Amino acid sequence: MSVAVEYSPEWRAGAPKPLFDDLYEKGSPWRTYDVSSDGQEFLMIEQPEEAPGPNRIVVIPDFASELEQKVRAVGR
Repeated sequence: MSVAVEYSPEWRAGAPKPLFDDLYEKGSPWRTYDVSSDGQEFLMIEQPEEAPGPNRIVVIPDFASELEQKVRAVGR
């Protein structure tokens, strides 16, 4: 969001407005952008044109044992 600010004759803030259009990823539980060290540029994740299917995270407890079993099965 962006807000215009006036300092004279008195301090006043305008209405908030979107700084970017909807072409960038949002709504993730983690930050999908960063700001350059000089504050002049943004790095953002672009939203795909066609929304992909739901994202998944697969957690494999004891991954090393699982991998070892699979490697042994292939080696037979």
